[in-house]
Amino acid sequence: MAGNMMCEQHPQPRGQKLSQMTLTAESVESVGVGTPTSAIPPKFGVRMDLAHFFRSNEGFLKLLQLAIGVACVACAAPALIDGTYDLPAGSYWFIAATVFSVVLTFIWVLIYLLCFKERARKFPWSLFETLLVICLAILYASAGIAQLVIWSSAPYSDVKEENIIAGSLALFNVVCHSVSLYYAMSRWCKELNAE
Repeated sequence: MAGNMMCEQHPQPRGQKLSQMTLTAESVESVGVGTPTSAIPPKFGVRMDLAHFFRSNEGFLKLLQLAIGVACVACAAPALIDGTYDLPAGSYWFIAATVFSVVLTFIWVLIYLLCFKERARKFPWSLFETLLVICLAILYASAGIAQLVIWSSAPYSDVKEENIIAGSLALFNVVCHSVSLYYAMSRWCKELNAE
């Protein structure tokens, strides 16, 4: 009986950690706290799947995309050129596109970490992720090319090297998004074939 007072463990793969255990309405009823017909849903609370996310190829790619995106913003963000905020127009596009992409990638990492994909199974997550990765790859490609074209032909300034590095990192992030697109498309095709 003492084992039921804490929480009920659902069948999970071997090596189950305590952090992945969930509390169900049946386990609450068994200790006399409430009934299954009360306001307690079958699964509630936030479940984080850190171990699986960090060990998977897709999780590693998402974290790599996030780190490269932050590095792109950090390299291009010093908007001062010789004491003024006179950046070429393409640099403003680069900063806007990379910040937007970093925010969307961070939100997608949270969706993975907090297991929202498992909770809302009726939503077409794989299709949405495929479209999102395509859009982010196009954003990074256009912004990286614009950044490299503008700064490679610019006269020397204090921030020329940083901006060229930022453009190169953006193109490397396109490669990471392309690999991520492969995983998303293969998962989406498996879901279409299963239906």
